[in-house]
Amino acid sequence: MQIKKQKSYKALQSLMAGRLLENEIDTACRQYAFDGRAVIYKTPESFRCISKKPSGRFTGQFMGKAQPDYQGTLKGGRSIVFEAKFTDKDRISQSVLTHTQSDMLAQHLASGAAVYVCCGIMDRYYMIPFNIWAAMKEIFGRCYLTQNDIAAYQVKRTMSAVMFLNYVHKKINSTK
Repeated sequence: MQIKKQKSYKALQSLMAGRLLENEIDTACRQYAFDGRAVIYKTPESFRCISKKPSGRFTGQFMGKAQPDYQGTLKGGRSIVFEAKFTDKDRISQSVLTHTQSDMLAQHLASGAAVYVCCGIMDRYYMIPFNIWAAMKEIFGRCYLTQNDIAAYQVKRTMSAVMFLNYVHKKINSTK
């Protein structure tokens, strides 16, 4: 019973950390729109309502394949598409993306979009080009990344936003 409660608590912590990351990305999206740098939105989950209750609650069912977490347009007209993932561990596994998510990101990349995985590893945040993410086994020799592996892709974080287009290291161009 105690182990089950610990797992449930850990799952809730992970869910809340993921939501916090998305909220901080949403804040950055608003700032980028205000600055005229990009227009990017969180993609709503596709679902349908099965039944409504008088309390305002409802029972719903997810429909179809999930779309990438964020989609939009960078100044100049190029599309941007990315997934957001967070882990409180010291590494992030390639398997945090489902096959469907990877396939969809690969399709966008093949169509010319700027495609990334925006991830948080403990207290740092990264905007990893999807071609690097997809080839991590070939590049790094394993199917996970550590903070040292992706230090070049670290992005700035303010008190309320993960500024995913603002790389810490200036040699990275966020639109390529």
